Amino acid sequence: MQKLLIIALFLIFSVQVLAKQKTESQLWDETEMSVKNVTFFVNQTNCYSKEVYLFGCFEALNVLAQFARPESKEEQKNEIKFIPASYKMQYPQKVVKTLSEYNGLLLVELSQPENSDKLSAVQAYQIVKAENEAYHKSIATLQNGPKLKFEKIAEALVSKQTKKENTKLSLAASINAYLHYAYDPHTSILATADLSSLSQDKPLFGIAVSISKAQNGLAVEEVFTGGPAEKSGIKENDVITHVDGVPVADLPINDGVDKIRGEEGTQVRLKLVRDGKTIDVTVTRQRFVPENVTSKIVDDFGTSYIYVKMRQFTRYACAKVRAAILSKTQIYKTGGIILDLRSNPGGLLHESMCLGAFLSANKPVVYVKNLDTNEEENIEQFKSDIWLTPDTKVAVLINGGSASASEVVAGALQDHKAAWIVGERSFGKGTVQHVITEDPRSEDYALAKIEFGLPKGVSVKKTVQRFYSPNKISNQIVGVVPDIIAPIKPDATEDDLYAFREENLFSSTVSGASKPRPLLRQEEVKTLNSKCLNKNKSEALYKEKMSVKQKVDYQLLKAQEILNCDYEVFGSESTARKYLQQYLFQLP
Repeated sequence: MQKLLIIALFLIFSVQVLAKQKTESQLWDETEMSVKNVTFFVNQTNCYSKEVYLFGCFEALNVLAQFARPESKEEQKNEIKFIPASYKMQYPQKVVKTLSEYNGLLLVELSQPENSDKLSAVQAYQIVKAENEAYHKSIATLQNGPKLKFEKIAEALVSKQTKKENTKLSLAASINAYLHYAYDPHTSILATADLSSLSQDKPLFGIAVSISKAQNGLAVEEVFTGGPAEKSGIKENDVITHVDGVPVADLPINDGVDKIRGEEGTQVRLKLVRDGKTIDVTVTRQRFVPENVTSKIVDDFGTSYIYVKMRQFTRYACAKVRAAILSKTQIYKTGGIILDLRSNPGGLLHESMCLGAFLSANKPVVYVKNLDTNEEENIEQFKSDIWLTPDTKVAVLINGGSASASEVVAGALQDHKAAWIVGERSFGKGTVQHVITEDPRSEDYALAKIEFGLPKGVSVKKTVQRFYSPNKISNQIVGVVPDIIAPIKPDATEDDLYAFREENLFSSTVSGASKPRPLLRQEEVKTLNSKCLNKNKSEALYKEKMSVKQKVDYQLLKAQEILNCDYEVFGSESTARKYLQQYLFQLP
């Protein structure tokens, strides 16, 4: 495993719209991908060997069918899918039109739920989940019937593609749709030339937003200040359902992102859903360089705290956080630190270990076990050259978009009681991926080439391990539950609380879910609630600011209130401030 390029814990379902000199389609065109790489998986023998393989084969064909769909000036509202004849008989109202028949399978247009644009996120998820279950149930019945030649269908679909420049892109998307089911949602093939995007900060060449996968499209996690999206009126929590008239709900996120990208100065048409209403927006693509780590002083309740926002665990992210905290302590008298990992999709394992060690006084941060052997991998724990003293007051903000490396840090600090974890349950991705790069001299690559049928120019990212917090607890599926729950706003609705998480990526039965993490500070929480949190200062200030239409972050207010209450109940604020100012960093 030492020869592997470790891009551990990178969450492929939440990405920034990054700048590239070449489009994704152009990168794939440089590879030697062919339809044979699809039929390596999508063939009669393999598809019927396991039920999840059969599901994967159908999804692979659905992707190819989408790319083979004739272009239309009109918006293509209905999705197209291959269905067994039994599905049409059972749900005739769903089938709008039968487009063609391939070896006994029907390629059809399926209707969307009535008023789908007006459905809440929870309603949309429940409908899609039920429809997926019915769809997979009908597919599973094919195991007992005549065996279909999936390879012939794949070849026919590729031959029908009208935009030949996207052929290799469609083949890659098809394979990744298969791997999503046959392996797991985080195993995928990659164009070798594109690997650098996994570990580096890059300028945005598009609309300057951070997005994640949503049930009905692409959710806008963050709109960067000063970027073209902000200028066009796009807001956080908007859902992009169409790009230039093409629906993106069924596309892999990287394909959806590629459609948003383009040459600087060109325009992209987006259809958004916001609060149940449909909005059409045209955005001019621009070059934009986001800051991965930003910091400021917050003092809404009279005590100053260093607030640090990290968007992703890219290279040097840990060093930037440490530098931000050090610079602020030299200027301001502060009572502690609030680290914001909300909607942070993860990144490099090394960076999460660095940050965890820095915030926990060099205590262990993470352990990993190999999935094949269930044996613990011997990894060297990070030893920071500088770290916070144990008495430093720290709060960490997380939500449903906090994943992978974010969960490593939050889980470690929770186990060590080194910080208050505040917000909403995290994403729940507890697996580690290794990128096996194209290298003829590598034994790992030779084995991967056999397993995945890799052509020249293609590497693979494969799930190989599961990570565990210092107390040997996994967060897979269950996520990290905060010590103190704080919704996005005091009067949050069911729809406000909904987030697309790891369990939503598994369209079939979720397997491998961990047991819920124990909450270790509940007695302390009870004390805080009885002594000062019951005064609900955050709720009151939130309402006050909202009444005069000020922008307000309720979860950030709650984190400040918790740290203030911590000082009031468990330590002298003045003493702690002095201690923090003089001894914030303890050297070895």
